[in-house]
Amino acid sequence: MGLIVTPLTPAFRLCLEEGNATPPALIAVIDQIWAAEQARRGGRLHNGAMLAFVRKAADCMYARRTDYRHFMAQRREPRLFAELQLRTLAVSGLARSPHGLLFGQRSGQVTQDAERWELVPSGGLSPPAADSNVDALVVEQCYVELEEETGIPRSSVERAQPFALVEDPEAHVIDIGVELSMRDFHATGEASSEYDRLLTVSIDAIADFCRDHDVIPVSRALLENRGLLPVG
Repeated sequence: MGLIVTPLTPAFRLCLEEGNATPPALIAVIDQIWAAEQARRGGRLHNGAMLAFVRKAADCMYARRTDYRHFMAQRREPRLFAELQLRTLAVSGLARSPHGLLFGQRSGQVTQDAERWELVPSGGLSPPAADSNVDALVVEQCYVELEEETGIPRSSVERAQPFALVEDPEAHVIDIGVELSMRDFHATGEASSEYDRLLTVSIDAIADFCRDHDVIPVSRALLENRGLLPVG
């Protein structure tokens, strides 16, 4: 099953709501899977908070809080999706500067898409703090990822606007594409621990770059949506 791309209007908003309690019997299954995975990885997993898609109505996407261990259990036992229905949310920034677009080659040490290229910044969408502005959550997460992954400060961003949803029905992940209009910068060389390399690719060279490099499907879909890569 291919990716599902949904354009967003400037009125797009993220809205939070409470989720249903997980049945105790299901929690026991999740705990068993989590314990086995922790043992396999030497106890290095962190059970962080995530946001999961609930529904979309008009220009508002509704999401609820969940734990990473629930999503991990669903990945290890796909049959659990019928009960958990977890579609986790992430952000994928399309950072555009006068030099072009920012790409990163993922580290060979990461657990997903190792050594592949993707648009930067990119990362999971975390629940907001109690006193934070939910409406600004998506853009704020892009700022956080940008600083952590590249060292580029948020002050370099002149404008940030969500423009598309990209759903991977098999991985059960929905990426929110955010276009970042940036001041002059030029990124090359080493990046954070998540990326081995950062590269700024000129707009005219995007198609050739994607032909010659292993760019992840979500990034390709966002580039196609913005008319920066031929569809298909």
